[in-house]
Amino acid sequence: RHEHVRCFGFGAVERKPIASWREEMGKGSAERGADPKSIVEDFVRNQNRPLNCQNAVDALQKYGIKKAVVQKSLDALVVEEVLTQKDYGKQKIYMLRQDNLPNLSPEETKELEEKVKKLQDTVKKESEIVGKLEQNLNQACNALSDEDLAKKNRGADRRKRRNKGKARQDQGIADAHPRYGEEGNRQGLR
Repeated sequence: RHEHVRCFGFGAVERKPIASWREEMGKGSAERGADPKSIVEDFVRNQNRPLNCQNAVDALQKYGIKKAVVQKSLDALVVEEVLTQKDYGKQKIYMLRQDNLPNLSPEETKELEEKVKKLQDTVKKESEIVGKLEQNLNQACNALSDEDLAKKNRGADRRKRRNKGKARQDQGIADAHPRYGEEGNRQGLR
């Protein structure tokens, strides 16, 4: 009996027979009951954007589809004219053919445009509300707490007392040296 061991760090270990690991790995496509090509096609249709093979492989990793299978599926979809392929050096870019998509009637287009406009208006209103709330939050965050105000006031009181003491000292120096007088004190000739 062969076992596969998977470690999770901190000494945690999970042991399972290799057959059960293989079953788990193949569950993605088996659960859907679909072949890999249809899974790749569904993915490309849902994305509706240019992508390369590696993008598809990374996204479809959860289904257990290997890169070679994805590449073959993409190439088969190009042959079936579901996708268009552009070559850029070694890189191949695949895009969903837009001419295969259904066209909307003028009424449907108008409805969608009205929905878009309503949603844009809603977004604008909501963003204004968010802006006002952020402004209030910034004001609240920048406001001093009661403790900070008390500390600031104590510091201001200390500075005021210190300045009064210096003024008294300066007056005392002017009194002690009358020859300097006020003019001498202003020039710093004490």
